[in-house]
Amino acid sequence: DKAHINFGNTWIPRAAVSYMATPTLAIRASISKGFSAPTIAEVRSSDNMINKDLRPETGTNHEFGVRWHLWNRRVILDAAAYTYQMDDAIIRQVRETGAEYFQNTGKIDQKGIEASILAYLITPRSAGLIRSIQIGSNFSLNNYSFKNYQVGDKNYSGNKLTAVPKTVWVNTLNVLFPYQLHLDLLSNLTAAIPLDDANTVYAKRYHLLQGKISWSKAVGHGHKVSIFAGADNLLNQKYSLGNDINAFGGRYFNPAPLRNYYGGMNFNF
Repeated sequence: DKAHINFGNTWIPRAAVSYMATPTLAIRASISKGFSAPTIAEVRSSDNMINKDLRPETGTNHEFGVRWHLWNRRVILDAAAYTYQMDDAIIRQVRETGAEYFQNTGKIDQKGIEASILAYLITPRSAGLIRSIQIGSNFSLNNYSFKNYQVGDKNYSGNKLTAVPKTVWVNTLNVLFPYQLHLDLLSNLTAAIPLDDANTVYAKRYHLLQGKISWSKAVGHGHKVSIFAGADNLLNQKYSLGNDINAFGGRYFNPAPLRNYYGGMNFNF
């Protein structure tokens, strides 16, 4: 059946300020309001009903950050802390038949810290066995919880926000050898993930390690050929990828591949 939904107009202001404390240190702060209308898949989900009661998500974000670079940008540090108070957050639910639907959950308290470092252990050069080494590290601390969320007689206020891990730590290593031979390594450490609003089921934490070797060469005028090979999940972790939250019948988990390999070639012209 047809249905008409009108979310009206919303004022979403943003104010930000930045200050160069020194030639290498910048400080920034911002306050902003956010607005996100439901998607078509959320308004008309797998239960084939048009949800006219669904409202847009709104929220206000306060953020403070610093950016610092050293030794002619050989090392770049960036960090930010924020608090985001969301109203009418849209969360996936499942009916007894297994069909999904979405509802506004009330208020969600999202506080977090994000920090990153990018550094050259060896800056790019044209001679030597190793032409450059670059490392990177990104860390996220997510302190997300339901501030006001009740479904029927079940009160989930104070519970951790579904599907959000407490921490995510990603590290990278990029090495350049002669003849445009690259070695890339990536490590991803993700904490346990709550899979239901009651916080009774968690996906276990995992550590993914990926590696890739690639070679590229200019061919003719404006052409380039690249050959690459790599491996995913080098540690052979057993983990769940693409979890289903609040899943009917306890079907929360989806298996992820164990150690696997790939390779290929690109030709750009």
